[in-house]
Amino acid sequence: MKTLLKLAAALLVVALLAVGVAFLSIDRMAKGAVEQGASAALGVPTTLDGASVGIFSSRFAMTRLTVANPEGFKTPHFLVFTTSEMEVTLAGLRADPVEVPRMTISGIDLNLEKTATGANYSAIMDHMKKLEADPEYAKRKKFVIHELVLRDVTVHVDAGALGKLTGSGPLKIPELTLHDVGSAGNKGMTAVEVTSAVTKTLLLSTLETGKGLLPTEFLGELGGSLGRLKSLTGEGIKLPAGLTEKLGEGLGKAMDGLGKQLEGFGKGLEGLLGPRPRDRDRGGKAGSAGS
Repeated sequence: MKTLLKLAAALLVVALLAVGVAFLSIDRMAKGAVEQGASAALGVPTTLDGASVGIFSSRFAMTRLTVANPEGFKTPHFLVFTTSEMEVTLAGLRADPVEVPRMTISGIDLNLEKTATGANYSAIMDHMKKLEADPEYAKRKKFVIHELVLRDVTVHVDAGALGKLTGSGPLKIPELTLHDVGSAGNKGMTAVEVTSAVTKTLLLSTLETGKGLLPTEFLGELGGSLGRLKSLTGEGIKLPAGLTEKLGEGLGKAMDGLGKQLEGFGKGLEGLLGPRPRDRDRGGKAGSAGS
């Protein structure tokens, strides 16, 4: 009997150790999966300080997700999420699509940098656009997030190539809430599409908050870049009050129109001033040859 008791106790200890290792492994695996998925979605290295899968609390939490800048930009990062929490069960994670009642992302820090050779947000969105059209990504796990809250948002804008800001300091964005993310037809959205939706919402809010504070050319280019991604409302997502995708589309079209006007003005000015010196030289040479 004593031998059996000792054996049972030993088995119990082994079982408890196995459960402990499994708990630790789940968090580690979740962290790796998030880093790998986010890096693939945005096309730049992404790191996560920690992940916690609540086995009994129906809660998945992440600590400090840092999205690096594309190469060639000086700001320390493109995007940081300080904390993120999602209501979901282990059983729910096995469903397709995964139903998430509520997800909250807090402490968001976004750097938008425009240089003479390009913009970091354009590089990120160009990558997301390619993935949106990739049929392989459409096969990945889908999510339906009924309420997605973005709070404590700060946007830093470095638009030195387009002139100085008329405001002072970074932009503070009011709390944003997206509804019915992936609910259209109950088909869900991949992690890439959710990431794109969050990024696009932050950029749309930057357009709205930055009116009168940011250079018009910067706002126009940002609006044009946004117009290349899938429509959020077209996917059935309800945008926060005061935001509209037409804002970005309008700014993009306005900048295209301004570019055409400037081009026409240049041609008209050229006509008034006569041909350029090199054109006159060519004409003179041609005339000499003809005589």
